[in-house]
Formats: sequence, structure tokens, C-alpha cells
Amino acid sequence: VDNLLDAGHASYVHESTLGAPLWQLGDGVAAEENTRFEFDVSDRGIHYHYAAQDTVTGPAFAQAYARKKGLAKAPDRLDIDLDVQWAAPSVFIFSSVTRAPGEMPEDGIGLINIHALTPAARRSTHYFFRNGYRYQATDQAFREFWHGMATRAFHEDKHIIEAQQQALGDSDVFDHELVSYPGDGLQFQGRRILTRLASEEQPDSALNG
Repeated sequence: VDNLLDAGHASYVHESTLGAPLWQLGDGVAAEENTRFEFDVSDRGIHYHYAAQDTVTGPAFAQAYARKKGLAKAPDRLDIDLDVQWAAPSVFIFSSVTRAPGEMPEDGIGLINIHALTPAARRSTHYFFRNGYRYQATDQAFREFWHGMATRAFHEDKHIIEAQQQALGDSDVFDHELVSYPGDGLQFQGRRILTRLASEEQPDSALNG
């Protein structure tokens, strides 16, 4: 959940797949004047939206656009909209539309995927993922392309998450002195929501409610 709520990590961890250097969402704001980053926090989750016009996108998005449009070369700059909804405690829905600057969304490349997390043990989690496509039919080669990119991105995350877990051991991240920046806000909000929901499930909480 920490990883999926980290709106800024794609710029660094996924620079070869899903992210782009200009996506400095980790600072809580968009890096370019033609971009917008908004978020909303509720009792049961978090919703954030990123929109950019005429920007450098992650390699996967640019390559997918070129494949779908039959272009010999991936475009240098595109418009992109990314919408993320987290339904606490464990379901994320990511929707994205990539298109040429000024192109209508329905003429672009639309993706929607779901991430569902179920704890298996103290240090392991079942991770369910499903990718879907919007607006246009897809062929097997296009689906295999995205499957390969998603698998590669998961492995990029895996190395980071495993190293973090090894460093933390059985302790909680909040047991340590933290060094944070504004982009960590969504993760902190998410942990507060999870802590409250877990507390409400305790027997004493039900009796006191």
C-alpha cells in the first residue's frame, strides 16, 4: 500500500517502464506548468489524479501509443491522464489515457488495471493484478507487450520493497526516525486510515463504539 500510494516513485524506480523524469509528483506538485496534480482523502480511501499536456511520458506509454497507431518511432511528447483510486484497505484502480497533444481521449490509448492485496503472513502478501483496455480492441501482441512491461515494473518494485522489509525487520516504519518530504503525504494519510480501520476491528473498539 505504501508503494502504490507513493505518487513520486515512478520517476526513479520505473524510469525504464512507467515513469518519466519530469513526473516529480513526489514533491506534491507537478513539475511543469502544463501539468496538474490533485488528491482527495476520505475516511475509506484516497483518490489522486495527474494530468499533463505535451509532456515526456514513461517509455511504456510512448511505446504502446506507437504500437497502437502503427508509428515507426515512439513520440517524444504526449498528453497523459492518470487517475488512481484506493479503496481501503487493499484495492487500487489505476486508469490512464495517453494521446497525442490535442487528441480526443477516445482516440488515445486507454488502460485500466486493478491491484488487490491480501496479507498472507506478517512479511508476505498475496498480490492480484488485472490489466484491461479502453476505447479500442487489442491484439495478442499488444497485450503481451503490456504484460511484459507490467512484469518488469513489478520486479523493479520488488527489489526496493524487499530491501525495505529486510531493513525494517519486524518493526514498523513509524518506530524509526523518519526523513520525509511533501510527496510522502499520501502514504502517511494511507497509514492513518489503515491504523484507524484496524483499531475499529478490535473487540474493545466495538464495545466502546
